Amino acid sequence: IYKGASKRLVLRFSQLTPADSQLCMLNRLHFSNAQIATLIAVSPASVSRQKFRLKKRMIQADGRLFADGETLEGVIGSC
Repeated sequence: IYKGASKRLVLRFSQLTPADSQLCMLNRLHFSNAQIATLIAVSPASVSRQKFRLKKRMIQADGRLFADGETLEGVIGSC
């Protein structure tokens, strides 16, 4: 659906795990936390924690991210 999006994401954020990439792609497809939780067999709270950790990893890669109120969805969508 988003040709090359996963590759661009990994190029920009090389420290992302395969699980992080999967979460990003599901998020980019506008799945809710509850839907993602069902797909990967975890609780919605676990998805929220995974997103928080993902955001921290992205900030480590680029400290300027999220400084101007950007959202995780916006950053993922720009890749």
